[in-house]
Amino acid sequence: MKSTVVIIFFISLLLVIVNFSASADVRLPRIFGDHMVLQRGIKLPVWGWAEAGEKLTLTLKGKDLNVNAEVTANGSGQWKIDLPALKAGGPYVMTITGNDSVIFNNVMAGEVWLCSGQSNMEVPVGLMN
Repeated sequence: MKSTVVIIFFISLLLVIVNFSASADVRLPRIFGDHMVLQRGIKLPVWGWAEAGEKLTLTLKGKDLNVNAEVTANGSGQWKIDLPALKAGGPYVMTITGNDSVIFNNVMAGEVWLCSGQSNMEVPVGLMN
């Protein structure tokens, strides 16, 4: 009986520890990821979540670029960094570091276009009058 109680206690303790460590991870929305294209020429917000009060450092590095920015997560764990306007280029590596790190590879800066339509989207521009 005592051994069952001890086993249950240690399993419960392990679950609590795993839960606390998982909640402190640096997280970003799914809009950010490998192979992303950042709009050039405008200030660009990068945001996410971390442990409340956690200090974070964002670096964006490449052959022709080295951007560093720091922020502290607020009481709810939210944080936001505004990247300066970037020139078209890349590839870059974006790293967000706090108690752990998130790394995005092959990040480019350039024009981001959103196109929508129906069958007219299939017509090559050269065929238009």
